Amino acid sequence: MERIWPAFQDVDTSSGALGGAVCWRSTNCCPLRSRLPPTERLGTSDGPPLEAIEDDGVDYLSMVQERWGELCRSGEVASRWADKLLGLLRTAWSDPRPGNYVRGTSVCLSSLVAAGRHQELLEVLALQRFPFWHDRQFGMQALLSQSRIEEALAYAEASRGLIQPDTAIDAACEKSCSILGGRTRRIRSMP
Repeated sequence: MERIWPAFQDVDTSSGALGGAVCWRSTNCCPLRSRLPPTERLGTSDGPPLEAIEDDGVDYLSMVQERWGELCRSGEVASRWADKLLGLLRTAWSDPRPGNYVRGTSVCLSSLVAAGRHQELLEVLALQRFPFWHDRQFGMQALLSQSRIEEALAYAEASRGLIQPDTAIDAACEKSCSILGGRTRRIRSMP
């Protein structure tokens, strides 16, 4: 994964085919990596994996970031990663000036879920001025992991907005409803 951006940075990817192939590979390799024995490579809170994410010019590693906590393979390692980025994320999201962005946001949020630091996760997500589903999905995961299913559904519904992906939110809610034991529930009235 560390070699993806250096290998492709000078390649014309305007067709989207290369990005699609990298996304497909990442999606299929992350579950495999999570079954391997833990390595010290992710056990450190800096170094090549974080540098690769920071240097990734077009977010080829976005799928890896979203599953970072799972890839850490332990709550302790995930907690170290969360500590590395949480202060920066709090500062950026607390700043009243718009436009702050933290590379590695998903690494931090995913790590907080994996470390079981659910309340801290929900607190930092509450700092966002506008609900952004890409980030709030981790809040829903945290609530689900605590068996707070109704709250998770309400949290997802509160994430809807002008530019939010309704289909992704619908899918997450439907998956949560299946956790309820097959009870059917109308999540959202369709127009």
